[in-house]
Amino acid sequence: MRLDHFTRIGVLACILSMAAAGQVSFHAGVEAGVPITDTLISSSESLTSPPYSPATNQSYSLFNRFHSETKRLLIGPTLRVETPSGIGFELDALYQRIDSDFSAVLLQPMAPAQQAFQQTTANRWQVPVLGQYSRKLSGVRWFAGAGPSLSHISQVRPQIMISSPFGPLPSSATWGGVTAGGGVDLRVFDLHLRPEFRYSHWFAGSSAVTPTAIPVFLTSVAFPFPATPAGLAVPIGFSFPIHQEEASFLLGVTF
Repeated sequence: MRLDHFTRIGVLACILSMAAAGQVSFHAGVEAGVPITDTLISSSESLTSPPYSPATNQSYSLFNRFHSETKRLLIGPTLRVETPSGIGFELDALYQRIDSDFSAVLLQPMAPAQQAFQQTTANRWQVPVLGQYSRKLSGVRWFAGAGPSLSHISQVRPQIMISSPFGPLPSSATWGGVTAGGGVDLRVFDLHLRPEFRYSHWFAGSSAVTPTAIPVFLTSVAFPFPATPAGLAVPIGFSFPIHQEEASFLLGVTF
């Protein structure tokens, strides 16, 4: 542990000495852009039990729908380190607002239809750490980079809840992945304008649980119908189902 501590100090001292000698340049600014692909996976399904019989005493039709409209804005701070050889590193923190709505309808013979609806909002941050290489060709400086990335969703807030009870939402969810991209670096006075395309792959994106309503059968004492009726409930702690593959267009403005 002590060796690691001195190693970190040595690396930092090396970077600072190179910066003092003019061999390393630091650039800070803002990245802003739009997602090209959808962020969350929309889905729908229907379930139907076997026809009612006195033996099973259960019969129902259930319809679920999970839907999200992608917010077409990514924005956040960026920090870039460059060397004269063209090798550099970039760290971004890109913010995106996300929302979703979930609805379910339960139909049963000789019982009133039951409906449930929930609208939810949350904050999403993408934090890529990219190793980059740039080179000037035909008078234009091109760059490309790749590295690990995190997608973090937090501050999940139900805005509207109607009818049947829903399980508690998770306070946060994080996915790991890799991000790659490239573009051009245009110098305008003291500014660097860097339009680029990026692609991200999330290792656990499609495995996130899509919200699904389930029928919870109640006693006929509370609902005195010939068939035992069911109530609606949503599995506890579902996560936002993000796409495993994402693409975006960004414009970086740095000093």
